[in-house]
This record gives sequence, structure tokens and C-alpha cells, in this order.
Amino acid sequence: MSQQCRRRVPLLAFLAALVLAAFPAVGAEVPAQPRLIGSFIVPPDAGGEDATFGGISGLDYDAGRDVFYAISDDRSEEGPARFYTLRLVADAEGLHDIEVVATTSLLGKDGKPFGKGRIDPEALRFDAASQHIFWTSESGDLGKPAIAESDLSGHLLRRLRPPRAVRWGNGGKEGVADNLGYEALAIVPESGRILAVTENALKQDGPPASATAGSLSRIVLMEPDRPQSYTEYAYETDPAPSGALAFFAENGVSEALALDAERFVFIERAFALGQARRIAFYVVTLKGAEEVTGLASLKGRDVTPVEKRLWFSLGAGAFGIEPDNIEAASWGPKIGGERTLLVAADDNFGTFGQKNQFLLFAVPGMP
Repeated sequence: MSQQCRRRVPLLAFLAALVLAAFPAVGAEVPAQPRLIGSFIVPPDAGGEDATFGGISGLDYDAGRDVFYAISDDRSEEGPARFYTLRLVADAEGLHDIEVVATTSLLGKDGKPFGKGRIDPEALRFDAASQHIFWTSESGDLGKPAIAESDLSGHLLRRLRPPRAVRWGNGGKEGVADNLGYEALAIVPESGRILAVTENALKQDGPPASATAGSLSRIVLMEPDRPQSYTEYAYETDPAPSGALAFFAENGVSEALALDAERFVFIERAFALGQARRIAFYVVTLKGAEEVTGLASLKGRDVTPVEKRLWFSLGAGAFGIEPDNIEAASWGPKIGGERTLLVAADDNFGTFGQKNQFLLFAVPGMP
């Protein structure tokens, strides 16, 4: 090779690096940066006399009826376990109201509301094809954890059996950790497959997120009509916040949204005493990801988690707002020709002074 050719190689490599930086891999592409349209606080008495409005942990849009369904994580303590039907009052100038159209109790196969502590609802997705809702429970009668399907009257139709690894076993030493089960749920466009994500690692996979390390959450992708046929992946969360007052700190996956058949938005919710919350929105791709299907434990294994790339985050004054305990998110209707994203906070029924905060964003360029 001539000296002239040898000199060109580093230059070509440099130019190639520039191109790759400017045009990242398709699997890692993120939407345009969102713009905040407005925010709204729903009061606790908006749910009517029978149940306090609050505990919003899952949210999804029904385009045919132009309403949202929002599930409460109430374990039948503030009222019957339930989901709400909400209507958005918004335009390009702001989010003006969240109307509570109806409150619907979640019912067992016997047609009766679940008793106190019998379920722990978390995530919710509306399936337009069946006109049903899929929702998750972290504990109770349906199992630990559970993915359930109900009609819009709240009647339980069936539950989908989750992978063996996430179920409690070995005297409670294996399976989902307490309160760290399926917090996130998505429905894949066109195929209708269900994607569910644990908030943090299974007991046998590793510890929860700490100030020094993230946690390996489990992703399951399954066919609703063939739940025994599934694929599993690992997702590594960010570490929990650190600092002098962060003796209680946590971070985990609180929500998932489908972008297309292979890309999803995962929301990580981080909190530490004495610090502002950080809500991070990551684009995750399953394309080319390593499968961990059927592995009883990930501990001690060299597992490659799915790829993730930061889209945007809330906190530290971003968008001029202070985010509350964000747990739910849904794509919404177009406003001014732009797709919207609605996110909601779980107020924990006012235990820590939290609010039923709703934030509405416009996402330019989304179909």
C-alpha cells in the first residue's frame, strides 16, 4: 500500500464516524423533542362519592371514543378497585381540564368487585381490536404478578400466565420482588403482542437499583392467545440518585409505550429524599437484542441488556415544571396537527402531599 493510501485510511475512518454520529442506527432513533402544552391537577373528589380519585398508575387512549382509561392502584381501600374514563379538554394553547366521565369497578369472574387487598392494579392498555383492556396486578388473587384482560364493563375475562421466572417460588426467594412487579405494559402495533416490564430485577436476578448500580428488569413479549409462547429480554435501569440525604433512593421502570413493532418508550422514575424527582424517557429497541427466554436466573451471567437511548427527561427545571410521581403515559389525539403525549402522576392518595398531576406534550413529526 502506498504512503498516500495509508494516509487516506484514518481520514475515511474519521468521516465514517461523523456520518454514524449524524445518522444513528435505525433501532436507536428517537422522536423529536416534545413541547409542553400544559398541565392540570385533578382534585381527589372528582371521582364522585363512591371512590376517591387518585392512584393513577396506568393510562391509555381510546381513539374511537376520544377518551382515556386510567387505572387506579387502589387495593380496594379508598373504594372498589377501579379504572376511570377521562376526557381531555385541550387545544394548542393549553390543557384546560380533565373530565372524569365514569368510574368503573374491576370485577372478578363472579361479577363482584375485588375485596380489600385482593389485587394491586398497576398498568393498563386499551386494545382497539378486541375493545378490551389489558391490565397488570402486582399481587393478590390473580397471582404474583398477573396480566389480566377485562371488558369495558370491568368484568375479568382471563389472565395471561406470566413466565415461570417471575412467579413466586422457592419459598418466596424467587420471582418478582415486593412492589417491583409489572409496572409497565404496552401493546405492539399491528401484531397485538403484549409487552410487560418489571420495575426492577427479580429476586434471583439481582438487587434493586441503588446509588451505585442499576437493576436488570425483565421484559416479556407474548402473544395474548398463546401466552405460553413468549420471549424475554433484560433491561438495565439507571442507578438510583445519590447524595448525602439519599439514604432512601430508588429508580425503576414505571411505564412502557409502543413506538412501532421494535421500538418502545420506557419511563424510568427516580426518587431520593431531599432531591427533586427525575423522570427519564428512553427509547428502547428489541432489534438484535439478546434473548434471556427461559433462564431461571440472570445472576452471574454476562447478559447484554436491550439498547436504550435517552429521549428527554423531566426534573431539574425542565419545561419549567416540577414533575410529581409520574407512573402513567399514553399517546393522545392530534392537536394542531401534532401527536400528543399525556402523562400522569400517582398521588398515593395524598400520603406524601402528592397530586393527581397530568402533563400534556406535543411531539412534532409523529404520525
